[in-house]
Order: sequence, then C-alpha cells, then structure tokens
Amino acid sequence: MTDYIMTTHSFRRRAINISINIKFKSDVDYCRKDILYSYYHPKNHEELNVSSYTFDEYNKNLGNAAFNRFFRALYHPIQKIAIGSDITRKFNVDIALCAASQTRLGNIEHRLGLGKANSDFAIKPGIHLAINGMPTGIHHNWTKGGGSFARFYVVVDADLSISQQLDPGRKGISNYYMDMLEDTIIDLISKTSIGTNDSFGKFSRANLDTGRAADDDDEGEDTNFEQMIEAYNSALTTYSDDQNLILKKLKKISSFEKIPSTEHETIGLFYDLLGRNIIKGYLTRTISGGTTYDGMFGFDLSVDEDNISPKDSNGIAEIYAQKARNDGKSSLGLTKSKLALCIEFKKNLGEFLNEIKGKTDKDPNTIDILICWDASINYSINGTLYNLGQVIDTQRRYHGVTHKLGLIGLGGYNTEISCIFLKDLIAKINGSSSK
Repeated sequence: MTDYIMTTHSFRRRAINISINIKFKSDVDYCRKDILYSYYHPKNHEELNVSSYTFDEYNKNLGNAAFNRFFRALYHPIQKIAIGSDITRKFNVDIALCAASQTRLGNIEHRLGLGKANSDFAIKPGIHLAINGMPTGIHHNWTKGGGSFARFYVVVDADLSISQQLDPGRKGISNYYMDMLEDTIIDLISKTSIGTNDSFGKFSRANLDTGRAADDDDEGEDTNFEQMIEAYNSALTTYSDDQNLILKKLKKISSFEKIPSTEHETIGLFYDLLGRNIIKGYLTRTISGGTTYDGMFGFDLSVDEDNISPKDSNGIAEIYAQKARNDGKSSLGLTKSKLALCIEFKKNLGEFLNEIKGKTDKDPNTIDILICWDASINYSINGTLYNLGQVIDTQRRYHGVTHKLGLIGLGGYNTEISCIFLKDLIAKINGSSSK
C-alpha cells in the first residue's frame, strides 16, 4: 500500500494485484482487466499538500528564522512496533502518524464526494487499519486522549499475524487489542521527538492550520470551540522575541491579537488594514475561495501627499503621482491595459511556490498581486528557480507593495509578480502612522 510500508527514510510501495473477469452467457467470450491500485493519503490532496511536511523536514526547517511554523499536515512514519505481550501473542505494525484538522479532512471528503453517501470511504480522524498493505475498511474513533486527538489521522499497517486477533463476529479486532493499539499510538504522538525539539503532539496542537469548512453544511466542520480557544492560547505562548515585537506593532494598528497563521486570517488582516486606511486604493470587485484565482480588484488612489512616499511609508512613488497629475487626473488608477487586478492570497510565499510547482490551474502570468503574511519559504524550494527583491519607495506603483517576485522556470513559468507581505508592510510603518 502506498505510504504505509517504511524503508529507512520513506514508505515503499507494495504492489496489490486486482483484476476483473467478465463472462457472458455463452461462457466463451470474456475479458480480463487488470486494475491499477494505489492508496491515496489525504496529505497528498491539494487541501493539505500546499503546506505539508514530514516530521524530519519540519524539524530541519526550525533552524530557519524565517520559517513559518504553521502547517496543514505533519506526517511521520514509524516502523516495526510490537503490540501485545508474550502471553497474549504479539503482532507487529508500521504506524503512519498524520496531524490534519477535522475541518480540512471534511473539505477533502466534500471535494471527493464522499461522506454519508459513501460511508465506507469517509475520511475521518482516528485509526485506520490495513493488513499486509491492504486496507481493511476498519476505522476506530479515538476513545482516549480528549477532544484534541480529533486532529490525528493515523494509518496502522499490521503484519499477517494480526489475523489471529481478528474478531470473526464483527468487522474489526477485539477491544482488548484495539485498546493496546490506541494506547501505543497516543504514547507515540505524545513522546516522539527529534533532538531537543518539542514532540509530534505538541507541534500538532500548537501549529496546526485548522482552516475553514468548504461549506456551512459540511459534515467535516470542526465545531469544537474549546479546541479553537486552546489552539489560540497555545499559539500565543510559542512566539519568539521577534514575533512578539511584530505582534506588538500589529496590535497598535489593527484589531488582530495574534499573528496570522492561515490564509483566511491573512485575508482578514488585509481587509482590516484596508478599512483603517493603512492599505489604500484597492476596490474589491469580487473575492472567492471557489474559483481559480482568489480575487479581482480595482484601484483608485488620490495623488495627495498623504498617499505618497515618503510621507506614507508604504505609499505610491512620486513619479506615478506626477504622471497622473500631468494627465490631468487627481487620482492614480489602473494602467490602460488593465481592466482589473488579479489577486492571490496565501499564508506565506512558500505556500504559493509549492502550489505552482505542482499541479494547478493557476497561471502566474495572470496574477498581478500576491498578498501574504510573510515571505517565509521552506528549504525544499530550489532557490535558483525564483528571486525576490524589495520594492524601493521611488518605484512603487500600487500602494503597499513590498516586494517583486521573479519566477525563473519554477513550474515552467517565467514572470514577475508584485507582492504585499503584510509583516513587512507593518514593520515599515513609522511611529506617527502606527499610533
């Protein structure tokens, strides 16, 4: 089964041969068709993979000061764990831990058309059992550990010796062995760590990007408000000194009391700053999470001194303001070739680069402005495929733009995109405008 059986560093693929035979009444004409089988882990879905890490990869990134610790999925395989005792008979299992929010798992169900109509294929937190690489359809809900364990999707692949523990009267294994299995997994979640860093469980509770349900009626929506409060309070205690410094400035100019950790919070902060006239000139024509691109904006900004750099630390350049005045205009709008600005939101730059290097309908050549909380990028992105430069005050065409992103072959694209990194924008605000 794909992703279950572990070698030194990763799971190996185990071949499963499935074929279908079709015979007609004559019993003469028939065909045989081999069916390619592969297991699809939720971490591979676009809902999670834009910000998904193995536990090893995540720990390596912690040494990067610019690394954004929040993730949509955290994955860790553990090989050859013995369940049982010499008296009760042991069986060996490989365990794949994955932290992913119930909300995002529900979104995957929604997009794949699963759930009530296909309950055998539902994607739920808990323990999913396979035997010798073959899924069994046996799913065990968490019964211990409290509500916070609703964020763990665990696959257990047992060797054939588990067949001696199967309960023939029901679709499952005995409660006795399932309790031992659950206890073992809870212990692994709580204690598995690399070096002196926090455990898998602690990182998963503090830094999991829980997301938002795709639909208000979605069965996967996480309605546990206490978990939301727990995650919020946990995030506040894990900030570095630099993060606390930017948070202090963020609180002065917005209603936010925490650093954005999701794309939705990034969108919320952008509009908070737009409403407070800290970001200026953008006119929302449409915004949507269900289309290829996130938004379509207009732009119209008065060429008054208050909106121009250097008086406004994130203002437009005087050269563009003067050009508008020379054309007899009192405001700066879109260029003549632009009917609207194509807008893309992401939590950080790394999420965007990960998305476009994979399979996506987005064409970076179409995107005018990328809006993120910060410019953090994980080390797996090849630095030769992009460049990132700050926009100097004398060259800023659109208000608040902090950087220019150049793509050099990443995903097959070569283009330049204006970026608004809200963290950098806030850091630039001078004392008088942040009061």
